[in-house]
Amino acid sequence: MTRLWRIVAVGLAAATPSVAQPAGPLVGWGTNTSGQLNFPSGEFFKAVSGDFSNTAAIREDGTIGMWGDFWGGLGTPPPTGRFTMLDGGRDSFVAIRENGTLAAWGINAHGGLNVPSGTFKHAAAGSNAYAAVRTDGTLAGWGVLSTLTPPAGNDFVAVTAGEGSALALRADGTVVGWGANFWGELAVPPGTYRDVAITYGWAAGVRSDGSLIYWGALRPPSMGALIGPFTQIDMGTSGSSPLGLREDGSLATSSGQVATGTFVAIGTGDSHYLAIVPPPSSLIFVGAWAGWVVGRRRRAV
Repeated sequence: MTRLWRIVAVGLAAATPSVAQPAGPLVGWGTNTSGQLNFPSGEFFKAVSGDFSNTAAIREDGTIGMWGDFWGGLGTPPPTGRFTMLDGGRDSFVAIRENGTLAAWGINAHGGLNVPSGTFKHAAAGSNAYAAVRTDGTLAGWGVLSTLTPPAGNDFVAVTAGEGSALALRADGTVVGWGANFWGELAVPPGTYRDVAITYGWAAGVRSDGSLIYWGALRPPSMGALIGPFTQIDMGTSGSSPLGLREDGSLATSSGQVATGTFVAIGTGDSHYLAIVPPPSSLIFVGAWAGWVVGRRRRAV
């Protein structure tokens, strides 16, 4: 998954990443059993996200690159054209073209590839739920959300989707949700937020002061180790790979497997981490997992 168009101050939306995001080398670490970290060296990217076993990224020219097992050949390939953002769910991706229309690819098990018509400024893919913000600030949902009415209003700036539910961020920093609430993942604590992310059984948010807060019965106890202040939080569809981007550009994860350096954008797959760093940059990987620096393997230290 990936986190985009976040609130960095109440009422101010920041596109991270988007077409305005500085393009840079792509860095990844974690599980690579399907080749999801085998992206090329020498290319710059504006945005990145992952699903269970794939990575997709928007190149500097707006086209999409993808690496992984391509769902064993069962899923549809990434679309052609130029795009401004993308997000990965469990077994599919959704992206927004330069003209604002939606595209989706992967496996259509829950109707995630049946995107709504119209133009949009933000979109999210979950395990079986998909959501988007139209250019007029209203919400749309599909997949298992297709039969539900999203929250009313025309001041939404970003969405995140999980297992049967979604959260939406308003321009004033408040958050609302819709869909399944089996584990309390829609019980958003009061306050204003810069960023939110939802996954199976729990959710997380970056408050307006940069602190992290978590809710939902299935949240991992180790999440309390993430110390900010943060601008973004992201995690895979199973919640196994939470990743935070701090205000100073450094990263934090609950597992301790992290690259050091300064980064401008983050994304996660189900058990792999992704980040974009503006050149030039010096990176050091810590922990036991193998790391990939600008598409080249580097042994962890």
